[in-house]
Amino acid sequence: RKVMEVEGGGVDALPAPAFAAGDQVEEMKRDLQERISKEDQRVLWRREFDVQISEREAKKAEGFKEHLAEVVRTRGNELQFKKELRFYLHQVQLQADTRKRWSELEMARRGKQEGE
Repeated sequence: RKVMEVEGGGVDALPAPAFAAGDQVEEMKRDLQERISKEDQRVLWRREFDVQISEREAKKAEGFKEHLAEVVRTRGNELQFKKELRFYLHQVQLQADTRKRWSELEMARRGKQEGE
């Protein structure tokens, strides 16, 4: 506000209160429109962000499902391999036990023959 001294010693405030109120109302309207516009923009950005997050989460979920499927396939192969390896090692152990048993029997037979 401009303050002016008038020759008569009085003080008038310019602009007049009616004009100030009108200007303030217009300024408040513009401010409100800007706020609404910014809020609308924030809402739109938030929705877009939510959509992007949802898409990312969906991709992650899809990737995780593929990963799980691969793990199951690999794990199944691992389990099959382990079963076959266990079976093979069992067979090797049986053969070793059989050889050991045969050699013990052979030694016992030789000892009997020598003792006779």
